[in-house]
Order: sequence, then C-alpha cells, then structure tokens
Amino acid sequence: MSPWGPAGRVAASSRWLTTRPPHLRHHFSRSARSVAILKWAVMPLLNRVLAPWLRAHGKDGRLVSVGGAALIVAALLGMALLFRVLSG
Repeated sequence: MSPWGPAGRVAASSRWLTTRPPHLRHHFSRSARSVAILKWAVMPLLNRVLAPWLRAHGKDGRLVSVGGAALIVAALLGMALLFRVLSG
C-alpha cells in the first residue's frame, strides 16, 4: 500500500510512463500501433479470405477443412525447411 493512498499509486504509475527511458515509451507506442493495425486493417481482410474455411460444414465443408489443414501443414513444413537451409 502506498503511503499516499490510492491516489499516490495512480500518480506513481503515471510517473512510470514519463520517467522511463525514451526507448521504452517508443516500444510501447510501436506495440500499440501494431495491435491497432492488426485489429482494424488486417483481421477484417483475413476473415473475408478465410471465411469459406472458417464456416465449412457438411461434406463440402469437410473437403475444405482437409484442404485447409493440408495447406497449414505444407506451410509449416516449408518454413521448417527454409529455417534449416538458412541456419545451416
């Protein structure tokens, strides 16, 4: 418990953001920007592109699900192979 009560804790926490080195504030702002971009720009596009796979039902849906799973496995294997080639 802060000797200044709850208001002292709030003031201390707000001082933390202003007294830390500038690189921490820069890191925080970059992180906030990247989350906002992902949330408002990237995810709506991805939802539209992946909608057939995310809403797959029935026999046709099973084929879409298996195809999507195969695509994911192929992408993971490709990345593992690329990592192995690049890392030696």
